[in-house]
Amino acid sequence: MSERSAPVQEVSARSLLDASPQPTVVIDGAATIRSSNRAWKIVCQDPSGFHGKNYFIVCGVSQEQNENGLHTCQQGVADVLAGRRSLFQFDYSLKDRHYTMTATPVTEPFRGAMLVHTDNTDMVQANAQLTMLLEAPLEALM
Repeated sequence: MSERSAPVQEVSARSLLDASPQPTVVIDGAATIRSSNRAWKIVCQDPSGFHGKNYFIVCGVSQEQNENGLHTCQQGVADVLAGRRSLFQFDYSLKDRHYTMTATPVTEPFRGAMLVHTDNTDMVQANAQLTMLLEAPLEALM
């Protein structure tokens, strides 16, 4: 069978994770980081990607989220892990960047979730500039 016609299942999970430009982790039911991609390791500046560590402990320290924000994130991800939700999104800021974390269920080889962190900084900054323009007096626009 040629490489061109190889079935998708022959592509490794590692290869698929690393192909994504968004920082991504896979956690198990206890929120332990089981796998991560290159982009995650670069953003968190840890060559192991915090493999084997609790995702919420890692993020509670590095994201500087207030308790309510971290609790909201934990509850949403817990709902995905328990099968009560098929999707959860959470917006947060890290230093001068803005992200949306999207959690979706993983069912094989264990029950867990894939957490993808999408950088929305450009959109957030554009929205802030638009808001300033819309709130400026009409004379300032002429």
